[in-house]
Amino acid sequence: EFAILPGMSVYLQVSVRNPSFTVNSTSGYGWELAVWDEETTGLQLSSGFEVPASVSSAGSGFARYATVAAKLTFVQVLPSSLAAGAQNTIQVFFAVGVTAYPASGVEVEAPPGFDFGSSCSAEDLGDDYHRGGNVPSFVTLERLRNTKACTVYPELRLASVSMDRPLYQGKTYGFSLNVQNPSSQAAPEEQLQWIVRTRDATGAILEESFGGAAWYQGMPQAEIRNDGWSLYASEMVAPTLRWGDLLPFSTTMITASVTIFPVQVPYHVTCPVRIVAPLPWVWEPAVEQSGYWKDTVTGSTAPWPNGTIPVATGETYLQWDTPLFFSASETYGIRVPLRVPWWPTTGSSFIIEFGYRNGSLDDGHNHFAAVMPGPSALRVIRSAWVDHLTGRMEEEQVVRVQVTTVSPIYRQEGFVFEGGSATRRLECTCPSLEDAECDITSEAATGSLVLQIVATRTLNPGRHSFSFKCTNPPNLYAAGTWKVGAYQDPLSYPELDMVDAATELAGFSIQESMFRFERLEGKWTAGFDPRPLRQGSTILLFSLPGDPGAVAASNSKARLRAPEGMNFSMNCLDQIVTDILQIFPDNETLREQYQGIAAPFTCEGRDNMALLEWQVPMPHNVSLAFRVDAVNPELQATYNLWALEVDDASSRSVAGAIVQTFKDVSLELASQSARMAGSKVGDLYSNIIRLIFSPSTEAESMVVTAPAGFDFGNSSSCDGLKFIGRELADPYPVPFTLELSGCNQLQNRLEVVFALPDFNMTPTAYYTLDVDLLTPELTGSFDRFHLSSTAIGGGIGDEVYIDTPILASSLQIFQVKTVSTENPRSGETAVIDAEFAFPVTAYAASNIRLSLPPGFIFNETVRKCPVDLTSPSSGPVPTCRCFSIGDCAILLNVISNSGGDDADDAEDNSTDSDAVISTTTPAACGDVDHDPNMLAAPWPCGGNISVRMEVIYPATVPSDFAYNWLTQLNDASDELLSMGSMRGWIFETAMQGPSVRLLPSGALRAGAYGAVLSIYFVPANPAQKVVITASKPDGWSFDRASVCDVADEDNVVCINGLGSTASPQVLQIDNLEIKAQVAFAREIRDVKLADGGGLATFELATFIRGQTGEQVAVDSSGEMVSFLVPGVVEVTDINVRVYRGFITDPGDKIFALLPPRLAVKESVLTFFIQFSQEVRANDAIVFDDPSGSFLFSKDDLLMQQVQGSSLQNVPIRPSLKGQTGMKLIVQASNAVTVAPNVRHYVRMIATLRDWLKLPPADAVHTQWFNVYVERESEPLPTCVNDALLEAKYLTEDKWAAAYKTYPFFLKQQSGAPLAQIQVMGTIPTPEQATGGDVILIAPIGVTLLSPCMPTPCKEVVQDWSGTGRPAAVGLNSSTGSLALRVELPRDWESENRKDWLVMVGGADPYNSYQVAAWNNEPSVSLRQMPADVSYAAVAKTLNVQLTVKLTPGEAAIALIPGGARCYVKVRAPNGYVLKCGTLFQSISPTAPAEAICEEGETTNEAIVALDNAILENVGTLMFTFGMDTPAINPSNNIFVMSLLDAGNISVDANVQVPAMKIPQQRIQSSIAYGITGIESLDWLQQWAVAARDSGALASSMAETLQVPTASVEIDGVEAKLGVPSSRRLQAGSLSGTLQVDFSIYESEEADSPSLAEIETAMSQASFTTELVQNLGDAVSEAGLSSVTLASEAYKLSDGKVLQPPNCTTPTLRWSTSAAQTEGKVRVDLIFQSSTTLLKAVLVKMPEGYEHLMRSADDMSVIQRGAASPFPVLDNGEDGSFLETWSPQTIRVLLKDDANVLAGGYAFEIPFKMPARNPKENFWEVSLCMDVHCDGPRHESVITSFSILGFAIGDTPNLLTSETVYDASCSFRRPMLFGLLVAVSSHW
Repeated sequence: EFAILPGMSVYLQVSVRNPSFTVNSTSGYGWELAVWDEETTGLQLSSGFEVPASVSSAGSGFARYATVAAKLTFVQVLPSSLAAGAQNTIQVFFAVGVTAYPASGVEVEAPPGFDFGSSCSAEDLGDDYHRGGNVPSFVTLERLRNTKACTVYPELRLASVSMDRPLYQGKTYGFSLNVQNPSSQAAPEEQLQWIVRTRDATGAILEESFGGAAWYQGMPQAEIRNDGWSLYASEMVAPTLRWGDLLPFSTTMITASVTIFPVQVPYHVTCPVRIVAPLPWVWEPAVEQSGYWKDTVTGSTAPWPNGTIPVATGETYLQWDTPLFFSASETYGIRVPLRVPWWPTTGSSFIIEFGYRNGSLDDGHNHFAAVMPGPSALRVIRSAWVDHLTGRMEEEQVVRVQVTTVSPIYRQEGFVFEGGSATRRLECTCPSLEDAECDITSEAATGSLVLQIVATRTLNPGRHSFSFKCTNPPNLYAAGTWKVGAYQDPLSYPELDMVDAATELAGFSIQESMFRFERLEGKWTAGFDPRPLRQGSTILLFSLPGDPGAVAASNSKARLRAPEGMNFSMNCLDQIVTDILQIFPDNETLREQYQGIAAPFTCEGRDNMALLEWQVPMPHNVSLAFRVDAVNPELQATYNLWALEVDDASSRSVAGAIVQTFKDVSLELASQSARMAGSKVGDLYSNIIRLIFSPSTEAESMVVTAPAGFDFGNSSSCDGLKFIGRELADPYPVPFTLELSGCNQLQNRLEVVFALPDFNMTPTAYYTLDVDLLTPELTGSFDRFHLSSTAIGGGIGDEVYIDTPILASSLQIFQVKTVSTENPRSGETAVIDAEFAFPVTAYAASNIRLSLPPGFIFNETVRKCPVDLTSPSSGPVPTCRCFSIGDCAILLNVISNSGGDDADDAEDNSTDSDAVISTTTPAACGDVDHDPNMLAAPWPCGGNISVRMEVIYPATVPSDFAYNWLTQLNDASDELLSMGSMRGWIFETAMQGPSVRLLPSGALRAGAYGAVLSIYFVPANPAQKVVITASKPDGWSFDRASVCDVADEDNVVCINGLGSTASPQVLQIDNLEIKAQVAFAREIRDVKLADGGGLATFELATFIRGQTGEQVAVDSSGEMVSFLVPGVVEVTDINVRVYRGFITDPGDKIFALLPPRLAVKESVLTFFIQFSQEVRANDAIVFDDPSGSFLFSKDDLLMQQVQGSSLQNVPIRPSLKGQTGMKLIVQASNAVTVAPNVRHYVRMIATLRDWLKLPPADAVHTQWFNVYVERESEPLPTCVNDALLEAKYLTEDKWAAAYKTYPFFLKQQSGAPLAQIQVMGTIPTPEQATGGDVILIAPIGVTLLSPCMPTPCKEVVQDWSGTGRPAAVGLNSSTGSLALRVELPRDWESENRKDWLVMVGGADPYNSYQVAAWNNEPSVSLRQMPADVSYAAVAKTLNVQLTVKLTPGEAAIALIPGGARCYVKVRAPNGYVLKCGTLFQSISPTAPAEAICEEGETTNEAIVALDNAILENVGTLMFTFGMDTPAINPSNNIFVMSLLDAGNISVDANVQVPAMKIPQQRIQSSIAYGITGIESLDWLQQWAVAARDSGALASSMAETLQVPTASVEIDGVEAKLGVPSSRRLQAGSLSGTLQVDFSIYESEEADSPSLAEIETAMSQASFTTELVQNLGDAVSEAGLSSVTLASEAYKLSDGKVLQPPNCTTPTLRWSTSAAQTEGKVRVDLIFQSSTTLLKAVLVKMPEGYEHLMRSADDMSVIQRGAASPFPVLDNGEDGSFLETWSPQTIRVLLKDDANVLAGGYAFEIPFKMPARNPKENFWEVSLCMDVHCDGPRHESVITSFSILGFAIGDTPNLLTSETVYDASCSFRRPMLFGLLVAVSSHW
């Protein structure tokens, strides 16, 4: 007890225990003092008191509120050196138990004697320590973030680090500080006095280490004072740790080992030893039992002292407590066992200590120690992380798994990536890997993704990255944990053997979609700079899903992924700009649209990813913006994408800005040497730089800045510069010259400006820039080259820095020259001298290499190596080496001066890699001891060396960059010492093998577009442009041409050629890469060939483009004749018709108009052709149908030459060309040659196989029929039409096809002329006609009754499509049955024109060309009712008896019921008069039938009405009429007979009953034609008959005499060999004569000449020549084979007028009429006038009657009033006057010159009566002018009489003959019985 007086100072010392919880200055716990006494009831509190400043840690007093610090649960300070006084970098590790918020600090207090200096720097420990570095994913050691300052308080031995971010509870941090160890340390405890404490933002201590921090175990060990590290007197040389297997013990459970060697002590020492391992390494307790302990190792000179085995203590200590003796002269080494951890907890170094740990530095017991770095190759996967673009649901993205391996991954080894829970429905595909294969499976239990990578070759240790394309699942998933490891057999999953131990790492979650995420364009971004490695800004916009204004439940977190290569710093807060005013400083509009975000509290960067945290939640559904400031990648990223994840929302990925850098940049110097003294830019010794690059943006200019010392010169010219581009997208890029508008060269800066707007630098190409420059005079390394460009319009372009090659010293002297006198020329040999000197001394084993320019080779024809060392006089023998074709060099090895070098050694310059080579550093120039006459070491700098070589010039002049002679000196280790270059000189080159060919794949005809030319040459020099000039013939044009590279058939590339209308014969092909000595070939398509054809002459020339656009010539072929341009085959007037309508019967219009049908051999193809080039004998004219529409035939093939108005056959030999073509080989002929520009007519027969298509309406040409001429000596056709036809010739009326109508059938039936019948058959139904009208076409003359019945139709037309034929259009038969009532014509138009056709019409059913299908059948046979007339055909005879016979057919009779009325109508030819009355008689039928005759409406018509005549019983109807005959034969000399029913409808008829000929007055004559070149007499006879039958003979005679053809009658033709004596034809050929007998009648036609006028015309001299000309024309018109006629005919007899016989109707007399009785019958004739025409009389009896003549004596020829006997054949003439060949026929022959005088004559004949009367009881008597007549209708019959015969029982009326011809006057011979065959030839 004592009193406290005023003014007193009271000191109290109080012992307190700190609370168990931390207390800081804001907790309300302050120090207060209260005083009172016993008498005082109240307390008086003092104010807060302060600690004096002298003891304050921060230099300021404490407030009254103090703090109480917590204990750091883990803290460790580790040294890098234990030597006294040494510089020491300590590593500080501490685990935070209390968060220091919002800012923090950490301070380290050192023991006495340690010195932090005046300043400090807290550094990270490096990537091998900290989380996110090159460590396994489970390593959590943090860096100090956002350090503001590191401050040293020397008096307190304190280093304080302040941060503006917290230290977080639960995290362990590490950093390093530099400190100097004290030189002495008195007490062992001092070494433990390291203190680490943390403070909050106010400076209050939060946590502090207890008991020091220098503990190896990381915590104070009070009971073990020697656990911490201490200082030692010196630092020994640290032994090396050599490791065994470094797989973690916890995985393998296998002890590893470490070898510690060499252990060398600096002096002899005896002391304990300790080796300390870092946490959490464990020394194997059973050291000896492990099997790993060794007391000596390889290299040891002595075993570990005493072989003492250490003791493992406390896991980390291996110690020998018993002092051991170590000798300073020995080297020790041991191997000890230990257990490998997954990873060090804190430090990684091992420490070996020699000394007494309880002692101090000052007492001399701590001898020395060393810190040994631990292993860097723990076999654990490190730096592993799963990178992903986005976790957005259902988004396609890229997942990248990155790992770093310690061990090599051998083939078949690999990785297994086991995905977390979020990968259960992640769908991924394997990437395409170069060195590995991939497989994807799933984990059996969880279904999570398993990715397996198997190496296909060894993968070196290091970083490996694998990107997988994946699709996120459609559901939300939390992030799981991935496991990543390297294994021996990854495909054996899950049974795996480790290579590098697996590590676990965080995966990614699947999140909902962010509303919006995008990158703002650079133009709106302040600070936007896309160039590489420049600080650039990117503005990102986003919006979170949710209701407007809503916020997250907790503080927000984000993951921002930038494009790869754009890295975030570890503390990336400064890179994230969130203030809207800083984001959009100059754009108020955008500031109004977007909000900034709160500043993040933390930002942790890892490569291109930033993890951000806020202390506030992020608003939702608000447009937010922030800016990222980061250094751009150096190269464009593969995945140049931004992605953002905020809280639970993920964005889609958006593209990042293009990094504007030059890509694929390379730099090369022509000579990697310094500048040669005295050289200038562009001279022989100037260097050349080559830059190759590709821009990322279009540029208008470019700058190349070289390091200082390089010199581009000082010029504004573009000389010495080549700027070439090549397109990137082209697999075979073609070089093009980038034209420049200007250049500016100033020292080390070069600027080029491109010739805008046509030329600029683009990202689609890569470029090569060759520039003359001088290198620096100095050697060594230099700064980098800088390339930059300016974008079009002046914007930011690309830039890049390029490493500069290290330069060797230049040569002192270098000269190369040719000593040959010949002009340098490719392929020629040259002798060349080279002289050089180096600026350095060459020592033994140095090698000299003189490289020839590319393409130059040694002339080995002289000797293997034609090189001689000319100065000095002796030395190594030069070696010639060609490393590849055209890459040759001379090698010289500098030999040792101590010995020579023989030839054998010199020939082989290879160096033994195992040989030990002594090298000497090159000396500077100066005097060295050497032999000047021998190239031997040391060869002094400046010493001249000369060689002479014999080389061959290449075919190509090398490029400027390559065309250098190079000499270099390398030392024995092949290091370049000196180098120099000299440019080569120009030599002549030649283009090789130039050719221009015309290819058959394009147009071939002269003057045509579409031709394809093939050009080929081997260029001597590289070029960029080819110019093709077509010199001859005129008319070439390349104005439409395209140029094609066809080297790759599957990838033909074509470009437009540079042709012009101004110079159409010239084609330029630009922007090419024409490589020297590499064959150049192109196809030039769509060329217009020269007009007319002929030999083509071309010139090929190559050029390069000058840098400013000028054209520079390179090579030329000169003019060369290349090929024969095919002439033109012009094909016109094309017509495809039906064979029948074109050849068989061209007059039948229906077949002339119808299109031919498919698959029917009926197509006739005709056209006219003409050739612009001559077609020679043996040339083949080929007609080819590429479409395959026609199947050709050789039948009826015809080719004729048009000669004026006539056609001349061309001699050809046809052969088929496959099935689609025809080949006509032209035969040699003197008469006809296929001349150019002459039309030829061609006719071909074919079968249509395909539909013919009309060309489009607007088409000018169409491609179809290919016509060309082949010649054996020519590879191409000599003429061709290129299958092109003028479209105007392919018109619907001439170019159409049809099908054959199906079904179609017409019943075969017969009908009478003018009768009505029903046509029946089968036709297509409307459905089968597929929309077309079914049409029935009848023959001309048929009447289709309208309306159609019973089958209905739309209408009946009488003239369908102008054919003259009637048609029933639109027949409608649902069953397909046809029945149609028709009326038959009087007669068919011709026998060939009686077809019925059924068609399916086209769009226009009345258009024959549009018929879709047709078919034809004759169907109805027009049966002329059997009928005949007989009467005496004598002119102007009245009331002659006309006998008419007709036999109705069964069909007609069926239409007239028995006895019904019917009519017989008889119409005679005009001029005849028919009479009824008493002159009419019905011979059949007879009563009871009634026959009444009435004369018709005209005089030549009579009608017989029949009643009660049962026609089926009657058979033949027979009537007689009276008739008056005309004076001459009518032109239509035909009777018409019809049978009509009661309705007056014809049921049977005959409209072709020939009338009897009335003999006429005529002129008769004979003509002979001379013919040559005939095949034989038989051939000529057949030709003659054909000429007669075709009407050619008659028509030519009629044309000559100007009479109707009907007035000419050819009486006979006869062929004979030889010619009349007065005619001479060609000698040496078979000749003949055609004799023609003819008669000319006077015609009744108006204006026809009289016989007298005809006789006069025949007497004219021109008659015989005109007759020949007209016969030639008639033969051609008739289609007969042409013959060669003599120029005029030969008249064998003059024409004379002959009178016809005038004979009255004969009468019959008979002597008996009883049945089967014999008697005589007499035929009486009365001639009113004489006649000489008669040659025979023919008598024909009715059936049943028989003559009984057996010899000529049996007939009596009676003279009855005539002036002389009937002039039968006289005695002595060959043959009898009487002939018979049947019982009813008798022919009486007259003399050749018989003249029958007027008067009566009779022929009496023995005969026998028939048993019954014949139905037709008429006797026929015919007067003939030819001995061969055999019936009344024979052509030689002048007139014939039909006499009604006598019947059985008629009264005989034969009287006795008055005058009988005396048979004895004639030669008697037996009659010719039996059948005599009459000759029916028409003479």
